Amino acid sequence: MSIKNPLRLALTTLFVFFIAISILLCMLNIVNNKEYSHVDHLRTEDIPANRGNIYSFDHELLAVTSTRYDLRFDEKYAHLISSKRDIEQLADDLSVIFPTKTKSDYLQTFTNNTKSRYLLLKRNASFDQIEKLKTIDFYQKSLRGGLVIEEYLTREKPNLHSAARTIGDLYKDNSVPKYGLEYSYNSDLMGEDGQCLVLYEPGIGSRKINNSNNIESKPGKDLITSIDLNLQDIVEESLLRQLEKYQADFGTAILMEVKTGQIKAITNLKKTKKGTYAEILNFAVTRQIEPGSTIKLASIMAYFEDFGGSIEDTIDCKNGHYRFAGAPIDTYDSKALGVVSIRRAFAYSSNIGIGRLVKKYYDTNPEKFINRFYAFGLAEQSKIDLMGVPKPEILSPSDNTWSRIALPWMSFGYGINLTPLDILTFYNAVANDGYLVAPYLGVALREGSKMLPITRDNPSYTICSESTLKKINLLLKEVVKSGTAKQLSYLPFSVSGKTGTTVKNYTKKIVLLAL
Repeated sequence: MSIKNPLRLALTTLFVFFIAISILLCMLNIVNNKEYSHVDHLRTEDIPANRGNIYSFDHELLAVTSTRYDLRFDEKYAHLISSKRDIEQLADDLSVIFPTKTKSDYLQTFTNNTKSRYLLLKRNASFDQIEKLKTIDFYQKSLRGGLVIEEYLTREKPNLHSAARTIGDLYKDNSVPKYGLEYSYNSDLMGEDGQCLVLYEPGIGSRKINNSNNIESKPGKDLITSIDLNLQDIVEESLLRQLEKYQADFGTAILMEVKTGQIKAITNLKKTKKGTYAEILNFAVTRQIEPGSTIKLASIMAYFEDFGGSIEDTIDCKNGHYRFAGAPIDTYDSKALGVVSIRRAFAYSSNIGIGRLVKKYYDTNPEKFINRFYAFGLAEQSKIDLMGVPKPEILSPSDNTWSRIALPWMSFGYGINLTPLDILTFYNAVANDGYLVAPYLGVALREGSKMLPITRDNPSYTICSESTLKKINLLLKEVVKSGTAKQLSYLPFSVSGKTGTTVKNYTKKIVLLAL
């Protein structure tokens, strides 16, 4: 069989071939061109970076990003393509995958829905539940039968509320931190978002397009903290028992490593309206209180430093009842003491004894007393790696509120506002041979397999002399041996510390214990 007009056929074939090549080249040019934003169904999308995890000091998870899902149902579309039997089978399948509702419940939900075309069937579904959903017959229909899976990221704490306020949290979009370590280390945890060309296909969804202009996201670094979960559990349980025993409004407890300043455990509990206790605020770091008798340690240290006193020097405690000049009310001690040594007055936490001592030696030069508080680091804003830390408030003779009673009352904890962490940092310096170390939680950052230690300034000076430290250590031991903390003397190990109580308007009392 001969072909008529072979030349015409050859030319036609070449023409079609060149047209096909031109179309292909045009398509490739569109996909790879920077100016692709004008093309229908093509757009540039941000690729969120994977946020770094937060770990305890021995690499147990404290905060992790996980994927969660909401399941919605386009009833209008589903009824157009499905029979009544299909809908009943869907309800049955849903009751198996999400057993919180029965088949009848789902059918009734379908019938009664009048609020939205996209009915919410399940919020916060797990990956396993969604994978099971994808295997049912209804999901195999066109456009998934009207089943719509919404995927989102959520930040979770595997240990629930343990140290929750310290670890921190994110807002619902999972990108902006609210507080805690999530906020302080956000620039390291967040990583760098990328960009990708995406093709949207009706009825199918979207898919990423390989393009030279795509930018890969860079995952955030992991944060390794100083938190020890075993110690954290012990501290939380111990605090909770005491709060429940005394029905206290709130409480906080901090465990700090003496030499390094690492916070090994921190818990904050407040009574809720239901009468239970929960982590609501980080009282340890942000709540300022008058330190009460715990500040007597600084008052006695000032006396030792400035006047070289002895723990056997005597003070007249006026048998536990005295009114300081200018005071609107009398001062009472819990134990009536007469003329006693500083050792005994400190052990029994005599406001009258300590107040009269400070008044006697600093009345003509109160600035000298205040300057000692500054030298002890009590006026420094805490350097802990958390936001929202207030600066200590210490009354000064130049303040308008200074009065005749300011000096003696400051000596036993009024007219001063410190956080529990400020008080702990000061006591820790005494335990650390006088070296003041800043408390911290972040130990290292991890990028892949590479560990990046977070450097800290090492202490280079002491807050007081060695002789004062020796005297103070004897006084702190005496508190437990024979004084206000005698109930702790039975412990099988040595304990030193100071108790403290602050009266607020004589209706509320704040109890402090520094060990």
